[in-house]
Amino acid sequence: GSSVWRAVTESTQKLAMFQAALRYCSNGDLLRLIPASQQLAPDDAAHWLQMLMRRPGLSSAALLAISPLADAQSASLELIVAGLDDAMMWSSAAAALAQRPQADRLALIAQLFAEPQASPQRLKSLALALRLEGSPYANQMLLALSQDDRLPKAVREELGR
Repeated sequence: GSSVWRAVTESTQKLAMFQAALRYCSNGDLLRLIPASQQLAPDDAAHWLQMLMRRPGLSSAALLAISPLADAQSASLELIVAGLDDAMMWSSAAAALAQRPQADRLALIAQLFAEPQASPQRLKSLALALRLEGSPYANQMLLALSQDDRLPKAVREELGR
């Protein structure tokens, strides 16, 4: 029983330390702390990184770090998908989407691409994610995207190269 209590206590202390860092540390110190957030329980790490995304200058790094935690139907994945439509975050969101270690990575991109209401910004973000992913299937999807009339002609031509 005492080992369970010790584990819970250590986990709570780690989370408290990370939360205190948000209040008292500079952006530079927080940036160096991002890799250490993997020591937290996955839900705690996701929550801490989501809070870090609110800090100007750290949102991109936090979004990239949240990628391994972005399981299907998770708040972390919702943040990445929302970032695809954000004029400031789209490239970081695309990189985070391409880096997801989950096996459904390309299926998710295909699903997002197939949504009829997907904005040109989202489609451009998905194109970048596919380029970064780089697999043969991703290249096939890029070719299909280059034919999509929802994208401006200049972007379609760029994708066709």
